[in-house]
Amino acid sequence: MWRSLGGGRCEAKACAGGIDLDFTLDQLLAQPEGFLAHGLQAIKMKVSRDVLEQDIDRLQAIRCVPRF
Repeated sequence: MWRSLGGGRCEAKACAGGIDLDFTLDQLLAQPEGFLAHGLQAIKMKVSRDVLEQDIDRLQAIRCVPRF
């Protein structure tokens, strides 16, 4: 079925995700180290804090982490 839907490879890239809305910025920035140690190269990050600027600040900070 996956091939009929356009699939061409048997493997898929994996990403990491966590429920991190309540993390401090320091906790958030420390989290990718564990993901990288397990060989993951992408993360799925939750957004929707009460203040939009907080989401933007967190996204900008995580983009500065090497390899993400």
